[in-house]
Amino acid sequence: MALVGASGIAVAQERGSISGRVTDKRTGHALPFASIAVPAVQKGGLTDSEGNFVLSGLPVGTYDVKVQFLGYKPETRAGVVVAVGKSAVVHFALEDVVVRQEKVVEVSAERRLVEVKQGATIRSVSASEIRNLPVQTISEVLQQQAGVNTENDQIHVRGGRSDETVFVVNGVANRDLVTGQSTAGQLNARSVAEVNVATGAYDVRYGNALSGIVEVKLKQGGDAFSGGVTTSSGSYGGRAFQVVAGGPDPILRPLSRLVGLKLPGQLSSIVDVSGSLYDTRYYNLGGEPVGLFERVFEPGTRARLRSSYEDSFLGKKFRYGDFFTPSSDNRWAARYGLTWKPNTRDRVNLDYSKRIAIDQGFSRTFITAQGDQADPAYPWQWAHRIEHAGTIFEDNVQSALQWRRTLSTTGFFETQFSRYFSAQRRDVLAKNWLQYEEPDDLALPDPSQREDYFRDSGDDNVWQDRRSDIWGLQMSLVQRQRRHELEIGLEHQAQSVQYLTIEDPWVFDSNGLGSSHDLWKVHPWVGNLYLRDRLEYEGFTANIGMRLDYWFLGREAERAVADTSNPNISPETRQSFYDDTRGFFGRRYKSVISPRIIVAHPITENSSFFFNYGRFTQLPSYRYVYSKLSSISSEAFPLLGNPNLNPQVSVNYELGAKHQFLPTAAINATFFVKDVYDYPVATSFLREQGDTLVDIFVYLNGHFARSKGFEIELEKRRSNHWSGKLSYTFQQTKGKSSDPNEQKIVEQNGGDAAETRLSETFVRWNRPHKLSASFDMRFDQETPRLLAWMQQSGLNLFLQGQSGRPFTPINELGEPSAEPFSKNALFQTTVDMRFNRWFKLGTRRLDVSVAATNVFSNRLVYRVDRVTGHGRVWGVGEYDPEVFDVDENTFISEVLDPSNYGGGRQWRLSLDYDF
Repeated sequence: MALVGASGIAVAQERGSISGRVTDKRTGHALPFASIAVPAVQKGGLTDSEGNFVLSGLPVGTYDVKVQFLGYKPETRAGVVVAVGKSAVVHFALEDVVVRQEKVVEVSAERRLVEVKQGATIRSVSASEIRNLPVQTISEVLQQQAGVNTENDQIHVRGGRSDETVFVVNGVANRDLVTGQSTAGQLNARSVAEVNVATGAYDVRYGNALSGIVEVKLKQGGDAFSGGVTTSSGSYGGRAFQVVAGGPDPILRPLSRLVGLKLPGQLSSIVDVSGSLYDTRYYNLGGEPVGLFERVFEPGTRARLRSSYEDSFLGKKFRYGDFFTPSSDNRWAARYGLTWKPNTRDRVNLDYSKRIAIDQGFSRTFITAQGDQADPAYPWQWAHRIEHAGTIFEDNVQSALQWRRTLSTTGFFETQFSRYFSAQRRDVLAKNWLQYEEPDDLALPDPSQREDYFRDSGDDNVWQDRRSDIWGLQMSLVQRQRRHELEIGLEHQAQSVQYLTIEDPWVFDSNGLGSSHDLWKVHPWVGNLYLRDRLEYEGFTANIGMRLDYWFLGREAERAVADTSNPNISPETRQSFYDDTRGFFGRRYKSVISPRIIVAHPITENSSFFFNYGRFTQLPSYRYVYSKLSSISSEAFPLLGNPNLNPQVSVNYELGAKHQFLPTAAINATFFVKDVYDYPVATSFLREQGDTLVDIFVYLNGHFARSKGFEIELEKRRSNHWSGKLSYTFQQTKGKSSDPNEQKIVEQNGGDAAETRLSETFVRWNRPHKLSASFDMRFDQETPRLLAWMQQSGLNLFLQGQSGRPFTPINELGEPSAEPFSKNALFQTTVDMRFNRWFKLGTRRLDVSVAATNVFSNRLVYRVDRVTGHGRVWGVGEYDPEVFDVDENTFISEVLDPSNYGGGRQWRLSLDYDF
């Protein structure tokens, strides 16, 4: 099947200008040919014979304007606001000094290598840079950044947990409220205008995150029509397409005229449609892998995935048919964006996007009815009947209406009304849980199938549905007053969250919901108020802010706590709830205040020292709060949520320095410490009320963790046709535990939960060393004679090495011989590449590229032999039958599992056509 995708579109930006006159302060005479520069955008010019100047084409924003002239003191005017279509007037009167040579200001369209006024670690990747990388998704872009580790659907920033980073897409937070994680990392990288990754402190306008903020700005339509089409085909039956078109809106203005309306100003829009299909490396286990072009011309023979998930359009419900599931992993996305500029002061953006994914969760993290978080893996036990393993249907819908008004040359107001909806359904062959069949291999007529490891009858044991619906309102006001830039803002969200999970539905239960289940629906409110002052004085910049977050837990939680007959709420929990929450017109809420300080002190024009401190909070994932809120399950060790949980808190410190030592090269060094408190942890209690007085587990705030480390980056800007970056990250994360359910697991296995470890230990995602190197060479214009064959070509290489997965060593008795997760598997190295060549087709451009990941097909160990520290091999380490109690079933179930290792080399051939 041919697939298509989009090339880069020029992102429309509002423009303005800065004008003025430069004179001698003593005489009042004009100073011709004085140098004028706006360092933030590296744009500059000279005054004319009358001392006048005009710098046009500047993006809307607040800038510093610098003037230099031989024999005079340089002067910088801070806080000059550029508004849409207007010219900010700034006059300079320079004082004469002893004549000396001033440094020439280099004018370039590229971003500055050293942002001397930036007091935190923020890494930005633009659309033009992404176009050259061997990446397909935002997660792959993030993996190339220092301090970030991505694996499967999990993203760890500076040693934090995977749910501690928040994605903000076009101003809207994308977060599954049940698990705390986001799938925005799967967004098509070619749809992006810019990605900003904040791994240190971040501005008070951002919250509900402990480790980082990933801000994604999607492409917008421009003043002229443009677009692109991309098609690609790759290893393991991978194929993708994208179509993007943007420019003056062709629909809304004609429609408005039909109804007698005349819309003033400019209207532009963008349409972005994409699909990604992938058979995965598990498609034909033991047989020939799917070829590079095989799926383009020949559909797969396996049965299509089916889901019972129902969507709706204009009130009509429907299910997605076979067209959407030709592969093992299917992802589809569509987006429409509209921008209206009725005048020079106002801008209105309307944005709607929808993403769906249908797969079997080979790279997903699962949440069980017992509250456990399962490691992403191929369902090896169902390999003979993979269609009877669970199918995942995921739906994400985002819509937003934004209005921005420029109030003056020094301020603006912005408001946004948004909705974010996410849903995930897990079932088998679109069945209701009552239709599930219990596996019964012992009854099979074939003796070879009766007692082997694989499931040869029945269905998977989980049916699950979870949904989050978030309506949000954001407002902010920014005003510049001399050296201060003040911002005040607020946000309020009305949330609706429901969760249903059923395990072993064939087991009798009085409610017909199997051996274990959880069912709840809640409507909490959350929001924040913040105030920020950005002070600039003689080069020194301080960003000081205060943020108040509030959380109304919802009527359902209040009723459950007030019900004294509810066996899932203990008297102690009930009393603590009323002690720790406050009342507001009959609703119970919690609040927390977070101060933040971000300081940058330029040492020279090209170097600076920075420091930041911040207190950050994050609401616990709702499964820790509302689990078993009103449902009663029959499992042996029920795990209950706690509506009195407090938000998690982190205290972050960051200290760093940046220095541009060459016109095209700079170095950045950062040291960081992050302490996190009040992680939820399952704690055992004896139930004192209800019909079944068994041990229960309740989530309480109790765990903690500390991450510390440093990052060093060396970057070279493009010159002599090449650019590159070298980075090294060291980070170490220790905590009370990696698993909030550790005590529950101990007791289920016959141990005593009271004997769990009290000291700190390494966490299970601790991978201390990461070394990355990127190299990019392009010959778009001039080409050296010896490389004439590279004309209109480019090569991008990315090398990465990092510590292997952590593990707990064991001795010959199978007992731990060191601290948990204190050792790491062998250092793992990968090389990715992309080579492209482009051609002119009239006035258009056709780009042909070949990309490969893990070029040398290095073995990536996902599951570690706890004796050898290598991958699992039969007859070696803990799988040596002469030393350990392992047998043929162990060999099949643990050693032969194909998800023990990551994928090998994968190729992708792509065609990009820009129009």
